[in-house]
Amino acid sequence: MTKQDDCQAQERRARALATLAEIRRAFAASGVTEEELQAEGRRIREQLARERYGTRRSDSDSVVASPEAIMSSGARRSSSP
Repeated sequence: MTKQDDCQAQERRARALATLAEIRRAFAASGVTEEELQAEGRRIREQLARERYGTRRSDSDSVVASPEAIMSSGARRSSSP
């Protein structure tokens, strides 16, 4: 690694850390807890999975895709250019 590469890497790291600090400040100011954020993200992912793959809820309340939905979505993707 050259000295220039090292300097560029340090600059990218500094920018990434500053951005992360900004995200943390915004998150803290929002008043939303991490648990609330995770629960909402989980709810949205489940909704998207149901819409996209025709999933159904199992007895354990986890989202399960039917084999037909999995096969048809895979076939659609593989036939695409």
